[in-house]
Amino acid sequence: MSNSLRQQALDQALRDMGIPRQRVIVDYAGISGKTYNALVEAIAEYEQKAKTAKKNPFQRRPEVPEIDLGKAVGEIKTTVEVEFKQDMHHLGRLDMTDEDISLLAEYQQKAVTDFLQFVARLAQDLDDQLKGNLLQQVWELAPELAPPPEPSKEVLKQVQALRKQAEEKARQVAEAADTISKLLQDLDGLWKQEANLLRGTSEEGQGKIRLVLEKTRHQLVQKGW
Repeated sequence: MSNSLRQQALDQALRDMGIPRQRVIVDYAGISGKTYNALVEAIAEYEQKAKTAKKNPFQRRPEVPEIDLGKAVGEIKTTVEVEFKQDMHHLGRLDMTDEDISLLAEYQQKAVTDFLQFVARLAQDLDDQLKGNLLQQVWELAPELAPPPEPSKEVLKQVQALRKQAEEKARQVAEAADTISKLLQDLDGLWKQEANLLRGTSEEGQGKIRLVLEKTRHQLVQKGW
């Protein structure tokens, strides 16, 4: 059963239940898919001819098809509008409200976006000339689908300078870490020497250096070391 017949059956069921549908429905995905499939067929025909010509040196290579995505987008919008108004009439309505106008624009945008996204993915598997042509058109029609621009030479220069600074800071951090590690070892050694000196005296176990070492380690932990 087609989407149209399925929708009619659903509408009849809703009317039988006393809750007729009010919102206009358009199969925008089907519209964009149909246009996309036609494009795929045209490209497949070109690729087959090109493949045959490649095997036969006496056969002229076919011309790259001239594909006008702007025209295709216009046809998609027109088809969406036609189906929108047909469904309005099916609902017994003739005049479009502000809500209808907004909904129509939404359907058109969804159909166009779906189509252009399909084309952008398709282009990735085509020869460079056709790929470049299609992607350029897609990006002109839908700038939001274009990849972000490459960084400028000035930006790259600034980034390189930052990276050099980062490398120097990292080197300094490594040196500082080595220094701190050595100082902690020195403190640990001083604590052990103090403990040995006080062993067997009235102050055995009451050394101060161990407290200094523990306090220092605690401070390092608090700072994220």
